[in-house]
Amino acid sequence: REYPNYAHNSVKADRNISSIVVAGAEHTMPFSDFWWALTQPQGSIFIRFLGWILAKVFRHTVTEIEIDVASFVEYARALSTLSNSDRPNVIIAPTHRSLYDFLIVSYICFSLPELGLEMPHIAAASDFSRIPIIGWIASKAGAFFVKRGEAKKDPNLSKNLSMITQSPTFIEVFIEGKRSRHRTFLAPKT
Repeated sequence: REYPNYAHNSVKADRNISSIVVAGAEHTMPFSDFWWALTQPQGSIFIRFLGWILAKVFRHTVTEIEIDVASFVEYARALSTLSNSDRPNVIIAPTHRSLYDFLIVSYICFSLPELGLEMPHIAAASDFSRIPIIGWIASKAGAFFVKRGEAKKDPNLSKNLSMITQSPTFIEVFIEGKRSRHRTFLAPKT
């Protein structure tokens, strides 16, 4: 697979040349958000719907979402050298300092299909599964739900992880256990 050489593709002259803007008010789409989401090469109808909604939400709520795309390219290249049977399950653990943190990694995978990264399965608090419509859409989009704060082992978690990891996959977890309300780093929880 050929990966774009983002290290030499500067969006703005004063930026680090290995980063690009993928969303926000300063990001422009070549055509409508709806058409863009529909024509992306990966994702179910739920993923495409969420991509369309997120493009609009990000445009109205943030100036820009900038990523270090060179790191994602390096990761994608490393995975592409492995045969499918040798590919590991990859766990990504971003910080959870804002409400958008769990959405951004998925949005990157969806909006930059040329990286060849599959959509991550997101570990979400079981509280989300009980929110009407949101919980249903999240589960259809690949989220799995974790019961937090209980002293006993969650049998559904083991079952869900066994199902998800039958083939190599990308899993997103937040080791803080919950979002920081003050945009500070929280200590990891077990």
